[in-house]
Amino acid sequence: MSGFAIQEIHQRILRLLNNHQKPNVQLGAIAQVLGEGLQAQACLILPVPHTHHHLAGYWQGGEGNEKAIAARLKARLYAQSPQGHGSTPSALGYYEIPLHQGGTLRFGHGDPQWQPALTEKEQVYLLDTVAIALAHIELQTQLDWQADAHSLFDRLGEAMRQATDIDDLFQVTLSELSPFLQMERSFVTLFKYKNPLAQQPYNHAKGTIVSRWQGDNIAPIPDIETFSLRDCPYCLQAWHQAPTPAVFHYDEQDPNVAASMTLWNWQEFPTLLLLPLMGSNITYGHQETRLVIGFIGLQQNSPQSWPKINLEALRWVSTQVSTAIIHHNTLKQVQILVDKRTAQLKGSLDVQARLFEKTRQQVDQLRHLIELKDEFLDSVSHELRTPLTSMKVAIQILRQPELSTDRKQKYLDLLEQEWQRECDLIQNLLKLQQSESQSLLLSWQDFDLIEFTEPLIAAFEQRWTSKHLTVKMITSATPFIICSHPEGLERVINELLTNAGKYSAADTIVEIEMGFAQEQLVIEVRNYGPGISPEDQEHIFDKFMRGQGVTQQGIAGTGLGLALVKNLMKHLGGRVEVRSQLETEEELGETCFTLYLPINPAGLIVK
Repeated sequence: MSGFAIQEIHQRILRLLNNHQKPNVQLGAIAQVLGEGLQAQACLILPVPHTHHHLAGYWQGGEGNEKAIAARLKARLYAQSPQGHGSTPSALGYYEIPLHQGGTLRFGHGDPQWQPALTEKEQVYLLDTVAIALAHIELQTQLDWQADAHSLFDRLGEAMRQATDIDDLFQVTLSELSPFLQMERSFVTLFKYKNPLAQQPYNHAKGTIVSRWQGDNIAPIPDIETFSLRDCPYCLQAWHQAPTPAVFHYDEQDPNVAASMTLWNWQEFPTLLLLPLMGSNITYGHQETRLVIGFIGLQQNSPQSWPKINLEALRWVSTQVSTAIIHHNTLKQVQILVDKRTAQLKGSLDVQARLFEKTRQQVDQLRHLIELKDEFLDSVSHELRTPLTSMKVAIQILRQPELSTDRKQKYLDLLEQEWQRECDLIQNLLKLQQSESQSLLLSWQDFDLIEFTEPLIAAFEQRWTSKHLTVKMITSATPFIICSHPEGLERVINELLTNAGKYSAADTIVEIEMGFAQEQLVIEVRNYGPGISPEDQEHIFDKFMRGQGVTQQGIAGTGLGLALVKNLMKHLGGRVEVRSQLETEEELGETCFTLYLPINPAGLIVK
């Protein structure tokens, strides 16, 4: 072959390199130049597979009858490849030239005797030209990959900034990274360590697949809960290799180990790329190290490799995702701490609020007790002073020598009446004190409640003749025999009648109704008048408690009577309740005090 022809091939190849086309297209054009220049019918350029994966240039010429052998020629050239398509008939011309950096340059012809007319010097010159072309294509491929990678990184960076949730971040990363690397499916797995500071923390680490992605019509990663890191040889190898990405090919692995890894479905997806996700620095002994917190895994359904520089560039992705995970976990821990402190602060504020409210209530109660005490002292002073004043006047008048017998008797009766009033007040105070101190002694007797009540009613009606009050007794049986403590019950009924007399409207009836209900003796004392407000009903049985405005209305009392009733009823084994309706413009109010007593108080222990 003439030197001019070799120079022409050289020049044509260099001109082709100026056309910025896809690498396989450029290699195909170069293969055409070589094939036509050496008068071959087919030409195949196969660079080194591990640096130019899926990179090949094939050309085939010929017309007419030569088309019949086209398929045979292509099969013959590819059959010599490590990734060949099987054996083909050898009755074809075949010539192979090894390339400088590995790979081959192959020629084919329909004539089994065909050989290219190349001198040794021409062959070396031709190989140098092809080597220059391959280096240029490799450089251009790398530049294109880096440009695409920077575009990918920009998109991922923006998506990471906008992602509000870590799961969204994982999905964005997988959906962008997988198509860029021409991978069929991908996943993110995170590890949880039982003891991160252990010498071999991976021995007790569990992995969980937290996010998945797959292309159209591609089987997804199996849905499993967790897997053990030490039971996954490839994860373990990548763990030790971290932070450098790890690439695994099915045909390079131990068949038994590969077959056991059903999680990756090796036979269908023979390429596995694992990008380590690194955690924060931790101190182990005197050394500082970073723990692998997970992997971004990607799989392809055909064998594939990447230049080391490309794998190093992919570390940017794993670094950014790792930083996002650390940031997310830190924020999560901070939020938990903030929530905990907030709950503690809220609890402290709630306690303080309850203490403040309790203190306020105690202050209000104290203020109320002071008011009751003042009112009680005023009432007691009045109740004590009034009889004493009346008795003093009666004594002074009785000392007059000219006083008639009738007038003397009148003032003696007045003196006795006021003495009795004074005595009753003192007795109430003493009885209340005894009942509260549990020192009241009771004796039980059987008696007729109707006969027992009649003298009390007669005394009541005589006392309140000025208001024209009458008493109506309602009973379900005659005689009405009960067992109780007469003295205690007499004081209770007297106090209720006295209370009814004070607050009944003039010319009304006071009703006393006796009966049985739910195995209890029930006595009701009703009167008609202004009634008792709901607010006063809540505290009506408290000591010194009097209705609002009764002192100003000049109604005598100390606020002890109903408190004494409540305590006495407790000693009698019963209880007292009140219900009342306030008067309106149309009708008087109604007030009813109900006494509940046991039918048979036997067995009651009363001090």
